[in-house]
Amino acid sequence: MPKRSGSTPAVANETNRASGSSPRSRAASADVTINFKEQYGHVDYIFSTKHLKELEHPILNWLTQEVAKEVAPQGVRVNCVAPSTVLTERLEAVIPEDRRAQMTALHPLGRLGTPEDVACAALFLVSDCSSWITGVTLDVAGGRIMV
Repeated sequence: MPKRSGSTPAVANETNRASGSSPRSRAASADVTINFKEQYGHVDYIFSTKHLKELEHPILNWLTQEVAKEVAPQGVRVNCVAPSTVLTERLEAVIPEDRRAQMTALHPLGRLGTPEDVACAALFLVSDCSSWITGVTLDVAGGRIMV
């Protein structure tokens, strides 16, 4: 997989908007909360023996929804981003190619995620394009939760 340098134009564009280039974007960025959680937000951990770990995901979903209900009357949106496997430089260095191929096969889109995929999802949730979205968990998983 070729390495990407710098940020994508969409990421740079939203970053510039959120940094205060317009009054509307400054107000929007102050009214949004995004929770991040580990991969597979809606997939059961079949092989997990750590029961508290299994509870972490449904609890974070519930917490996101409860806080969203609580603060919605003040115009604050609360959402959660749940990425699947994100191929960072660190993971690329430690996961053997054959294991990476197995992990890739689990994702219907046929690839592992990138940090840019997660960043773009978060930028969408803080942008005006998602102004009527609150209390959701956005799975950035390449379709992994469908299988």
